[in-house]
Amino acid sequence: YCFDMRKALPDGSARVTTWSLVPTAMFSNRAKELLTGHAGYVGSYLGNLDRTVSYRMAYYSNHFDLGTPSQVKILKKVGFTIVGASGVGMALKYGFDYTNSYRSLPFYLGTSDPDEYGVAEYGIAEYESGIVFDNQKIQAGGSGNVLQIGLEVEINDFEISVQKLDVFAKVGRTR
Repeated sequence: YCFDMRKALPDGSARVTTWSLVPTAMFSNRAKELLTGHAGYVGSYLGNLDRTVSYRMAYYSNHFDLGTPSQVKILKKVGFTIVGASGVGMALKYGFDYTNSYRSLPFYLGTSDPDEYGVAEYGIAEYESGIVFDNQKIQAGGSGNVLQIGLEVEINDFEISVQKLDVFAKVGRTR
């Protein structure tokens, strides 16, 4: 288990992630490489593949009631900011009232060819960040008392980070 102790959740607990890797030591050096250690080996986290194979990343929020547990929420739109991928197909998934059957809306991130600093000959340099930001707003629908939002993407040797998630919903009647 990996416990994120940077900021406590509203109930005072820590965010927890399970890892299948079981190192006995981890170290991040000045070059920002993550090194892991276990009896008899030192490993380095490189690239964005699972060995040589792509993998599916799935992020799902907790179930939330938008502060009014007894009122119906009508989902209108979901917005989010994603950093690090360009032209990639993703799926927005959402469900109401603790269902295991999610609605799925496929979409593509915008395309961009970011420039990088210091990758040129003397006097012909390009000075941009090299990071792709994409803001998406997707129309959604459905209603229920409790909502869960998810994003899924097939990672195939690229970085991606979900930075922000916004839910636009209308509060309806009391059930």
